[in-house]
Amino acid sequence: FTAVPIPSNDVTYTPAALAAIATHAGMKHVRAANTVTEAVQAIPAGGRARILICGSLYLAGEVLRDNG
Repeated sequence: FTAVPIPSNDVTYTPAALAAIATHAGMKHVRAANTVTEAVQAIPAGGRARILICGSLYLAGEVLRDNG
């Protein structure tokens, strides 16, 4: 689980707060990233990864704008 900010939306949890919630809920391998790009680049090289974007339409819009 990697929490990322939504730059275009001020009314959100911080990535650190979301990471803390995820840890408290029992998730493993939890971290916070400053951007979606940073989160993707942190995926170990040489492995296969599936990326699931969960959250609001604002987050989906940011990801599509930057990577679509």
